[in-house]
Amino acid sequence: MTTRLTQFASTLSLLLVAQLSVAGDYLNKTRMAPDTTTGGTVKIVGGGPSTEGQQRWITSLQYEGEHFCGGAVVGSEWILTAAHCTVGETAGDPGLSVWVGGHDLFLTDQGFRRDVVQIIVHSQYNDSTLENDIALLRLASSLPDSIPTVLLPTMAVMSGAGAPNQPATVSGWGALSENGGSPDQMHQVTLPIVTNSECNSPSAYDGEINSAQICAGLAEGGKDSCYGDSGGPLWVTSGSSEYHIGVVSWGEGCAQPNKYGVYTRTYSHRDWILDRIGSNGGPTDPTDPTDPTNPTDPTDPTDPGDSCPNPAPPDPLPPVAENALDTGETIAGLSGAEGTVRQYYIDVPSGQSRLVIKTWSGSGDVDLYVARGREASPDDHDYAPYLFGNTEKVRVNNPPAGRWHITLHGYEAFNNVMLRATITP
Repeated sequence: MTTRLTQFASTLSLLLVAQLSVAGDYLNKTRMAPDTTTGGTVKIVGGGPSTEGQQRWITSLQYEGEHFCGGAVVGSEWILTAAHCTVGETAGDPGLSVWVGGHDLFLTDQGFRRDVVQIIVHSQYNDSTLENDIALLRLASSLPDSIPTVLLPTMAVMSGAGAPNQPATVSGWGALSENGGSPDQMHQVTLPIVTNSECNSPSAYDGEINSAQICAGLAEGGKDSCYGDSGGPLWVTSGSSEYHIGVVSWGEGCAQPNKYGVYTRTYSHRDWILDRIGSNGGPTDPTDPTDPTNPTDPTDPTDPGDSCPNPAPPDPLPPVAENALDTGETIAGLSGAEGTVRQYYIDVPSGQSRLVIKTWSGSGDVDLYVARGREASPDDHDYAPYLFGNTEKVRVNNPPAGRWHITLHGYEAFNNVMLRATITP
């Protein structure tokens, strides 16, 4: 398995290899690019050059002018990248810099170079399993207004453009193949998002993927991120906006059959990012005023997290009579065949701080859809966790007043499922 990172040039690469020796197969797992003295950085597999002047928020992390990892601008002074890209790095090192806004690595005047004054690595990053493979770099000075920031994803985005089977793009200066050569221009490739269930199948990663990771690629292989792409973005477009949904992390080889690219799920770390970049962060999502910044409940052992492994939504549902719910009321023993629909609603007064709707218990697979002001369905909803099984949750902070509609749909037959909606003043 391979990380998607470059070793650093000449003398620094020797230090890095020594530091990483305790991690065993580390450099074979991540997607850093090879040492520039032994083959150079390499590029995206199965894609082509990106359009110059587009996605100027994509960055190149460099040591003494040599590219080794990617990143993304999430604030005027902040770069989001992979934690494994920062191993052996020190803030303030004059050799370490970030090149922002350019397309061709050899045309340095296309972009802006900034030194790094702070490196923040996730406290639970594991350099053996690459869990929580995420880090922030603070730049020595703000970027100009001509450099945009990429949006962090919302629940609505992850239920739509960022859902399984939807196309996503990975961009960077990484490898054409596992032993490929070095590109000058940034490349990109579009891949389908893969369910965590499929990514955890025996032929893929056999249970190694957790809910804070997201996979993308083709079962037959042929397209992927690769060495030199580590830390770069997996991103989607929703409406006219671009959203960062994953950090290039690792994979087994590059573009091999059933060995999908593995990315740190940005949505799972949204709060971690926002808590650290503060007011210097990028713009919020103007299309989702009710977006919850933390849709999971860390005190609830049944909370499903941010995994989105169900396939694309089924066909639209037939009309069904709705039943009223009171706050805190539990509906027990819900059962039905595949395709069965159960519909409910709850009236939310103004000024409430939180609305939580959850299903749990029982067997089979029921999907939860929630919408405000209209009946919820697979193709018309505001929130949908898209999880396998019956444990699903939607949490909305500061919900607008009005009638919230809840639809349960049997993706498969389901038995003895529980439903509860709770309003918190």
